[in-house]
Amino acid sequence: MAESETEAEDRTLDASARKLQQAREQGDVPVSREGPAAGVHLAALVAVLLTAGVTASRVGDILMPMIDQPDELLNVTSDGWQQAGFAVLKAVGIAVAPFFILLMAGAMLPYVLQGSITIAPERLGFKASHLSPAEGLKRLFSTRSLFEFGKSLVKVAVIAITCFLVARPLYQQSVGLVGADVALLPRLLQEGVTKILLAATLCAVVIAGIDIPYQHLTFHRRMRMSRQEMKEEMRSIEGDPHIKARLKRLRRQRARRRMMQDVPKATVVIANPTHFAVALRYERGKDAAPIVVAKGVDLIAIRIKKVAAESGVPVMESPPLARALHGSVEIGEMIPHEHFEAVAKIIGIVWARRRK
Repeated sequence: MAESETEAEDRTLDASARKLQQAREQGDVPVSREGPAAGVHLAALVAVLLTAGVTASRVGDILMPMIDQPDELLNVTSDGWQQAGFAVLKAVGIAVAPFFILLMAGAMLPYVLQGSITIAPERLGFKASHLSPAEGLKRLFSTRSLFEFGKSLVKVAVIAITCFLVARPLYQQSVGLVGADVALLPRLLQEGVTKILLAATLCAVVIAGIDIPYQHLTFHRRMRMSRQEMKEEMRSIEGDPHIKARLKRLRRQRARRRMMQDVPKATVVIANPTHFAVALRYERGKDAAPIVVAKGVDLIAIRIKKVAAESGVPVMESPPLARALHGSVEIGEMIPHEHFEAVAKIIGIVWARRRK
């Protein structure tokens, strides 16, 4: 117990994206079973409101003649009974089909909204622990199982009490309907079922609204990592050659984007007509010497010259100087002393053109 508490105290970092992805692949995702339950209640309520009247009307059209004229039933042949039965089944089937479709949608939609639908082949494999009575008892009487059991009891009790409080006045009113017209019964039955179902739906929605955030919070708290686990994961990621290559490519792309963003700030671009391009920035009184803000060869050099032309940065051709600067200076560094004179002449020409 002390060891598990110590481990829990050490896990202070939020789970990494890789750990969450691995948990998802194993079928371990945050999910609240109260969400689908609330969805089923809501779908049932909508289905009753949309289809109950149609169902009652169709069934009533078939059964009312039998109720109003019971003497005629004695003259009905077996074929007549069969046709009447098929008609009732057809009417009920047509009306009930949307009901079940809505129920299925209400059960699945909360799983989709929670992002809890995943395919985990590992869960389908055979595990010897599932046959162990000790492991079964351990899972049965675990803290999580006992909590879920207690929550289910509370939910059933709340919904039952609420439905009883709603149904009791309906029952008292129904005592005076003994002599009422039979044609009124379908509408009264629909109203009663709707009120009871509405009360149960409200309870289920409130319970789901509490349980869904709690389940997600519990899951992310359970997925927390210690600093040692985070270091081991980073070590394993960096050791993967595919991931290292991908990270290197991403770093290169980010550096290239930053480099292109600095080209419009350059003072001049020194280029070889076909291969090299080096963008220099020099601000008098601020920079001790010209600084390389971008450089590249071939396609990148063409891109640098294009951005410079679009930004109004002059492009000066000096093949030997462009090759020398590209090979000896990194981005963000000042040019070496041996190139001061050649670069100063080019910058002087640029400034003179600006003055004119």
